[in-house]
Amino acid sequence: MLSVQMKQRVNLKFLVKLGKTFTEAYAMLKEVYGKEFLSRTQVFEWFKQFKEGRETTEDDPRPGRPSKSETDENIEKNGASTFFIAPGLDTPASGPASTVKSSLFTNE
Repeated sequence: MLSVQMKQRVNLKFLVKLGKTFTEAYAMLKEVYGKEFLSRTQVFEWFKQFKEGRETTEDDPRPGRPSKSETDENIEKNGASTFFIAPGLDTPASGPASTVKSSLFTNE
Protein backbone atom coordinates (compact mmCIF):
# COMPACT_ATOMS: atom_id res chain seq x y z
CA MET A 1 0.00 0.00 0.00
CA LEU A 2 1.29 3.46 -0.86
CA SER A 3 2.07 5.96 1.88
CA VAL A 4 0.11 9.21 1.99
CA GLN A 5 3.23 11.03 0.85
CA MET A 6 3.62 8.73 -2.15
CA LYS A 7 -0.07 9.09 -3.06
CA GLN A 8 0.34 12.87 -3.08
CA ARG A 9 3.32 12.58 -5.41
CA VAL A 10 1.37 10.34 -7.79
CA ASN A 11 -1.57 12.75 -7.77
CA LEU A 12 0.74 15.72 -8.28
CA LYS A 13 2.33 13.99 -11.27
CA PHE A 14 -1.16 13.44 -12.70
CA LEU A 15 -2.06 17.12 -12.20
CA VAL A 16 1.16 18.20 -13.95
CA LYS A 17 0.31 15.95 -16.90
CA LEU A 18 -3.14 17.57 -17.03
CA GLY A 19 -1.41 20.94 -17.43
CA LYS A 20 -2.41 22.38 -14.06
CA THR A 21 -0.39 25.29 -12.70
CA PHE A 22 1.49 24.98 -9.42
CA THR A 23 -1.12 27.13 -7.67
CA GLU A 24 -3.99 24.96 -8.94
CA ALA A 25 -2.24 21.70 -8.10
CA TYR A 26 -1.24 22.95 -4.64
CA ALA A 27 -4.80 24.02 -3.83
CA MET A 28 -6.26 20.70 -5.01
CA LEU A 29 -3.81 18.60 -3.00
CA LYS A 30 -4.33 20.76 0.09
CA GLU A 31 -8.10 20.34 -0.19
CA VAL A 32 -7.89 16.56 -0.57
CA TYR A 33 -5.21 15.74 2.03
CA GLY A 34 -5.85 18.38 4.70
CA LYS A 35 -3.56 17.92 7.69
CA GLU A 36 -1.54 15.14 6.02
CA PHE A 37 -0.56 17.53 3.25
CA LEU A 38 3.05 17.89 2.04
CA SER A 39 4.76 21.20 2.73
CA ARG A 40 4.58 23.91 0.07
CA THR A 41 8.33 23.49 -0.53
CA GLN A 42 8.01 19.74 -1.09
CA VAL A 43 5.07 20.22 -3.45
CA PHE A 44 7.00 22.86 -5.36
CA GLU A 45 10.11 20.68 -5.71
CA TRP A 46 8.13 17.65 -6.92
CA PHE A 47 5.99 19.84 -9.22
CA LYS A 48 9.15 21.30 -10.78
CA GLN A 49 10.71 17.86 -11.29
CA PHE A 50 7.55 16.40 -12.87
CA LYS A 51 7.27 19.49 -15.09
CA GLU A 52 10.85 18.85 -16.26
CA GLY A 53 9.94 15.28 -17.24
CA ARG A 54 10.64 13.18 -14.17
CA GLU A 55 8.62 9.96 -14.29
CA THR A 56 9.38 8.21 -11.01
CA THR A 57 7.68 9.16 -7.75
CA GLU A 58 10.28 7.32 -5.66
CA ASP A 59 12.94 9.18 -3.69
CA ASP A 60 16.37 9.33 -5.30
CA PRO A 61 19.07 7.26 -3.59
CA ARG A 62 21.12 9.39 -1.23
CA PRO A 63 24.90 9.38 -1.11
CA GLY A 64 26.73 8.55 2.07
CA ARG A 65 26.79 5.83 4.62
CA PRO A 66 24.06 3.20 4.39
CA SER A 67 21.48 3.34 7.15
CA LYS A 68 22.30 -0.20 8.28
CA SER A 69 25.65 -1.91 7.99
CA GLU A 70 24.67 -5.28 9.48
CA THR A 71 24.66 -7.63 6.52
CA ASP A 72 25.16 -11.37 6.26
CA GLU A 73 28.53 -10.63 4.65
CA ASN A 74 29.63 -8.42 7.56
CA ILE A 75 28.48 -10.95 10.15
CA GLU A 76 30.38 -13.75 8.39
CA LYS A 77 33.47 -11.56 7.96
CA ASN A 78 33.62 -10.30 11.56
CA GLY A 79 31.98 -13.19 13.35
CA ALA A 80 29.35 -13.02 16.03
CA SER A 81 31.33 -11.66 18.98
CA THR A 82 28.57 -9.88 20.89
CA PHE A 83 27.07 -11.40 24.01
CA PHE A 84 23.79 -10.04 25.30
CA ILE A 85 22.72 -9.29 28.85
CA ALA A 86 19.30 -10.87 28.51
CA PRO A 87 17.27 -12.49 25.75
CA GLY A 88 15.35 -9.91 23.77
CA LEU A 89 17.68 -7.03 24.61
CA ASP A 90 20.02 -5.84 21.90
CA THR A 91 22.59 -4.57 24.37
CA PRO A 92 26.13 -5.97 24.62
CA ALA A 93 27.24 -7.45 27.94
CA SER A 94 30.23 -5.11 28.11
CA GLY A 95 30.92 -1.50 27.21
CA PRO A 96 29.13 1.78 27.91
CA ALA A 97 25.63 0.33 27.55
CA SER A 98 26.22 -2.27 30.24
CA THR A 99 27.65 0.40 32.56
CA VAL A 100 24.51 2.48 32.11
CA LYS A 101 22.27 -0.56 32.64
CA SER A 102 24.14 -1.68 35.76
CA SER A 103 23.86 1.86 37.14
CA LEU A 104 20.15 1.95 36.43
CA PHE A 105 19.41 -1.40 38.04
CA THR A 106 21.43 -1.03 41.23
CA ASN A 107 20.24 0.68 44.40
CA GLU A 108 23.13 3.15 44.64
